[in-house]
Amino acid sequence: GTIAGVTALYLNLGQNVAKGLDMSSSYRLQTKGLGRFDFTVMASYLYSIKIAQLPGVPAFEMVDQAVDSSAGDGYLRWKGTVTAGWTGRDFSTVISARYTDGFQDFDPDGNPYRVASTWMYDVQLSYNLGRWLRPWLKDTKLVLGSRNVTNVSPPVAYGSGTNITGYPGTLYDAEGRFWYVSL
Repeated sequence: GTIAGVTALYLNLGQNVAKGLDMSSSYRLQTKGLGRFDFTVMASYLYSIKIAQLPGVPAFEMVDQAVDSSAGDGYLRWKGTVTAGWTGRDFSTVISARYTDGFQDFDPDGNPYRVASTWMYDVQLSYNLGRWLRPWLKDTKLVLGSRNVTNVSPPVAYGSGTNITGYPGTLYDAEGRFWYVSL
């Protein structure tokens, strides 16, 4: 006969135990003649993540280890963002740097391969049109910005030869530099 369908229930029987630290710090400097400066640092450090697929099975350390994944992803030890901003009268600008740590992988031939860490930079400039549009649209802003302004490509990842995108698909996108304008 023919198979009409397959019913497979997903049961989460395994266990994940993660140990890490999320950190952030910010500083604001208000000046009399130069405007306001804002600085922020955010970082995540993953010390350990142990995963057992089934009850009674030993848990394996996954941080910075090669993972058999069709997305070609890994468990990162470090990830973070640094932001600097300035606001003065009707103008403001923000510059951000995003860091994503590298991780271990295997190429399609089974050889160890290190996926590179990356820095990506974003910029944004805005102008408050309120001076010209009062009282109707007093908080209206014109914004020009770019994500990944230096056009950094995602690093190559193989996922032990099962990754069809060629990069870590849940950690990155293949968008490249993206410019935007908003009102």
